[in-house]
Amino acid sequence: MTSQLLSSDKIIIPYNYKGIKFNRFLAIAFIVVSAIGFFNTPDNYIFNYGYLLFGIGYIYLYFFMYSKAGLLIRDGVLNVQPLGKSIILADVIEFKKFAGDYTLITENSKLVINTQLLDPEGLEQLDAILESIPADRHLEILPS
Repeated sequence: MTSQLLSSDKIIIPYNYKGIKFNRFLAIAFIVVSAIGFFNTPDNYIFNYGYLLFGIGYIYLYFFMYSKAGLLIRDGVLNVQPLGKSIILADVIEFKKFAGDYTLITENSKLVINTQLLDPEGLEQLDAILESIPADRHLEILPS
């Protein structure tokens, strides 16, 4: 069944909603601190502009994570959305699980997936797909 999933379907694994909400909170906090600084200091303090830039950056990150998927799997190719990195699942030589990260290694590339950013339900789908990789390619490292 998994090989059929890899060959024909499109699977979208979204970001964790808690992380998205946290970015929204940071954006609002930085903009509020910047606004308070602009109104309370007699001269334009340089840090106020920094807080404003961080707030704008977190707003951008919030809207990006809200509108895009974290991972996209289509036709046997796993694509990490923000960076545009992709890897062909059939070419995976080694698969590691360590400290909440999945590492997929091929002959030419290496892709690390931070699972803490992904939705738990989507993570179950990703686990099912990665289990289709032959068992001799799995390497599970447990933290000591």
